[in-house]
Amino acid sequence: MIQTIDHRILSSLKEFFRHKISKELVAYKNRTLTLYENSSVRVANKAVYSSPFAQWCYDTSVTGANVPTQVSDGKTRSDGAIFDFLNGRVLLPSINTGLNLTVNVAVNEFNYYISTKSDQQFISETNFEKPYDFKTPTTFVKPDSLITPAVIFKFRNTKTEDFTLGGGMMDQWTARAIIVCFNEWEALGAQNIIRKYTGQYFPILDNTPLNEYGDLKNPAWTYSDYLGETNPAKMGLIDSCDITALEIDSFSHKNPGILVYLASLKIKVPNLNSI
Repeated sequence: MIQTIDHRILSSLKEFFRHKISKELVAYKNRTLTLYENSSVRVANKAVYSSPFAQWCYDTSVTGANVPTQVSDGKTRSDGAIFDFLNGRVLLPSINTGLNLTVNVAVNEFNYYISTKSDQQFISETNFEKPYDFKTPTTFVKPDSLITPAVIFKFRNTKTEDFTLGGGMMDQWTARAIIVCFNEWEALGAQNIIRKYTGQYFPILDNTPLNEYGDLKNPAWTYSDYLGETNPAKMGLIDSCDITALEIDSFSHKNPGILVYLASLKIKVPNLNSI
């Protein structure tokens, strides 16, 4: 299946706010993490070493954040090391078992996800896991876990409308940014950044920065390089933003102590095929 503009809009929106929240709120902690050897049926011919925290920062333009390029024994990508930033782990060639390893990383204070669930499904079915204590982590996080605090991005609806007398069309999306956190301090920080960029543009990326293993497709990725985009076909306008606190008994019962805020974002991009 080929990638569409809809795929690119949602993933680009996630990367935009991931960068802004991480950089402007300094929403990360640099840590030296112990890696725990384990196994995964989904990763063939690899030695798996997982940490207690996901996700790790992979953006070199987040000032001060440690973006890992090697593990403690000196192994790098040229030695076959794969850094799974999404699941907080390192994959090595299968012969590398029984190692005692650590890695220097920046652990995101917010995790970022894309969801295809409806609002009702998300509220009624989702179980979130709390992050391990930063002071005394003693085991690893399971892959593909949903860890709070988090911001989850999804589409609500989309349409195309006339926007010029000459027949030009405007593609529009209503996107959700669901903020899931433990306290008002975290919520206020995330919603401030999301609301702050109403009326501004974000770059529409051609591709996601990560590969199927959760590692960078290129050895270094600097998101700020894309912020000077001027091509209208590669710019999305955050036209409006409305943020509401959700108080839903079914969600609170499954996820006690967790707060949920729903940001509804209207995104607009000119349909250049209509001009």
